[in-house]
Amino acid sequence: MTTLTVDEVLTTTRAVRRRMDPSRPVDLDTVIECLDIAVQAPSGGNIQRVRWMVVTDPGIRASLALLYREAIAIAMGEQRQPATDKVRSAARHLGDILQDVPVLVLVYGVGAPPPNPYRVPGFYGSIIPAIWNFQLALRSRGLGSVYTSSLNRRDSEVSALLGVPDDMTQVAMIPVGHTIGTDFRPAPRPPIEEIAFFDHWGAARRHRARPPGTGARSSTIPETMEE
Repeated sequence: MTTLTVDEVLTTTRAVRRRMDPSRPVDLDTVIECLDIAVQAPSGGNIQRVRWMVVTDPGIRASLALLYREAIAIAMGEQRQPATDKVRSAARHLGDILQDVPVLVLVYGVGAPPPNPYRVPGFYGSIIPAIWNFQLALRSRGLGSVYTSSLNRRDSEVSALLGVPDDMTQVAMIPVGHTIGTDFRPAPRPPIEEIAFFDHWGAARRHRARPPGTGARSSTIPETMEE
């Protein structure tokens, strides 16, 4: 367990790709502890529709890595906005090492997203908060992770490989491992004054108290930071 504060965990849980250390084993009891925390996340109607598949078998990990590499190649071709070279490089690096990452956690939702578009947010809103809880719990214990969804393009092959029932919806895959270094930091983000409005769209609170020493934020966002 690290000595990070709650705010530090919330602001330094990064998408770990290049800084994933596949050479160090991960204690499965720690992963289970994090799953215990994950399922405390809110769930619409208290239905508890999230399911977890924890993969440690080297042969299965290798098969998933092959499918993932195929999927990210498709995903990069589908992108409407060109990804930066840094982002592409990080995604490819994860694909290159994925078979060696000690734990891969696939996340499923019971059933299919509802046909009514107004109810779709509730379906995923009962799953994704649990995933984020899981990632935060991992971070607090010195482990890294990354939310990936490209593998959903190969969900039929993944389901056949893992014996997943037909009534499950594949939502994400979370690689889990130790990190190379622990000096993670908050990422560049748009100033709140530009993205949060009060009482009317576009009405921002322009003047607010800032913690001592933080200074003003720049409205220029650097290239996406990938770990």
